[in-house]
Amino acid sequence: MKTVTIDVRPLADTLGDFTQAWKSGKASAPRISFESPELLFKVLSGKRWELLNAMTGAGPRSIREAARRVERDVKDYMVCDCAA
Repeated sequence: MKTVTIDVRPLADTLGDFTQAWKSGKASAPRISFESPELLFKVLSGKRWELLNAMTGAGPRSIREAARRVERDVKDYMVCDCAA
């Protein structure tokens, strides 16, 4: 099972992790960092946050199971909403 950490932290810390990974040649743990809570919640809308909460700690799940847990149509997850 893969785990990704979502957090709020300064850009300097994120760039420091990148630099360390680059110099060592070893990948760091998967992480998505936001510079501010405002930016985090701009990207993670209420529905996306609901989906993350439903999946957190649940172990590996299919897209169909994730949609079922939040009572939505699986078709909503089959197209990338890259503009959002």
